[in-house]
Amino acid sequence: MRNPTPGGSARFISEHSPRDGARRAPGRDEDRARKQPHDLDGPLRVSSSLQQHVDWLGEDLRLGFERLYLHNVNREQDAFIDAFGAKVIPALTR
Repeated sequence: MRNPTPGGSARFISEHSPRDGARRAPGRDEDRARKQPHDLDGPLRVSSSLQQHVDWLGEDLRLGFERLYLHNVNREQDAFIDAFGAKVIPALTR
């Protein structure tokens, strides 16, 4: 599955990489330097579009999944919960 958000993967890598030395492991900077935006395409669904998430999750439900577990990797958990609670979940339960 390709990333539909222009620059989404690159933005994800830069926004969600550790900035403090406390969380860095030896060699981690070198590993991160080798990552390219396309490395996240496919295994990770990244989009700023709530409708894109509705589409992805709706397809999962049509495939027969009974439970969907969502994980937000950024630090704005309240905004994620508010947005998904107001727009995404209701669209999936119609």
